[in-house]
Amino acid sequence: MINETYLLNILSEYADEKYREFNRKLFCNYEGGYGENDKVIGVQIPVLRKILKQLKLSLADIELNIKSGYHEIRTLCLIGLIDLFKKKELRKNIVELYLKNTEYINNWDLVDISCNTILGEYCYDTGDNSILDSLSLSDNKWERRMAIVSCLYFVMKKGELSYALNMCKKHLSDEFELNHKAVGWVLREIGKKDKNVLTQFLIKHIAIIKNVTFSYAIEHFSLEEKENIKSLRKNNKIEIIAYKPCYLKQIVNFIHRDLYEINIKYYQEEEVVKHEVLYKEENLEKLFKERKVFIAIHNKEAIGTISIANENDIYSIQTLFVNPDYNNKGIGQALLLKALSYLKEIKAESVNLYSTINARDFYLKNGFEIARAENQGYEMIKTFNKNKGINKIG
Repeated sequence: MINETYLLNILSEYADEKYREFNRKLFCNYEGGYGENDKVIGVQIPVLRKILKQLKLSLADIELNIKSGYHEIRTLCLIGLIDLFKKKELRKNIVELYLKNTEYINNWDLVDISCNTILGEYCYDTGDNSILDSLSLSDNKWERRMAIVSCLYFVMKKGELSYALNMCKKHLSDEFELNHKAVGWVLREIGKKDKNVLTQFLIKHIAIIKNVTFSYAIEHFSLEEKENIKSLRKNNKIEIIAYKPCYLKQIVNFIHRDLYEINIKYYQEEEVVKHEVLYKEENLEKLFKERKVFIAIHNKEAIGTISIANENDIYSIQTLFVNPDYNNKGIGQALLLKALSYLKEIKAESVNLYSTINARDFYLKNGFEIARAENQGYEMIKTFNKNKGINKIG
């Protein structure tokens, strides 16, 4: 069996110091970078492919070495998995091995070179996207990238756009910047298949789409098309900011509208009236002083809010409301992801919330689980640092 020492000796013969320094910058292999703990040898991809042809790594060899601390050895293993993936009888075992080792597939190049072929093709061919759905909910930024980039197989190889569009929508407000680029990459490929579908997607989510995502997505638009959609975006951009008291009256107004235009459909009137009293201006002002609050702003007007309560280090999400005029534009999603990002920053272990009946699926798609069902809603919980990936497939 081929071990790490043997591979390192071979790869060291092809090491290029200039290429090594170039790659260290490319993979953020420095203090404070996401690749700071990696070891970079400095061997180019074409050379790795040539070495692989000579070695002909087995699945057992790859399983032994994919945990290596050397970036190029892990790259070699992933290229080897792609080659072995051509053998249909090995595919299930390869996918299981891949999922079991996602913590070592921990840089953008490692993800991008492998997941499209392995996970994307496997999920499409089996008709089961649960692997990608689970990865998309992971607290691990690279697993979420796997879910996004794997959709390229659906788009580029099969012309299947709907699943990829839904995945892109889910990650428009992803907390990791490189995943914004990944979303833009997938959207750009969707545009090559159907520019009208891409254009309609961009218009629908124009308010919350990130700059880098937007730039990648419209790369193949004509100059006139770019100017038109940039103008639309400029007039519809939405910011998520920390709460400011000057927006309190606007928040109260759209919360009361939401109660009587949306929530009244699911609750008895006395329940809605009770919440109207709870969210009067003076009561909401007091609540917001005790909580961490974020608001969505459009044209200097507050159009959405979310707050986080903390009682003895037990966190709960409260008052997620969006102005009814802005429903179905991704505002609630952006607010929720901002709150979740904040909770991760302060090292919260979990967060609870109470979901209305109509909002249940929204929270499930964002990684919450039902703790208890009640007559008019659900108690739900999301645990952080919980690996959502699948190590074994049925």
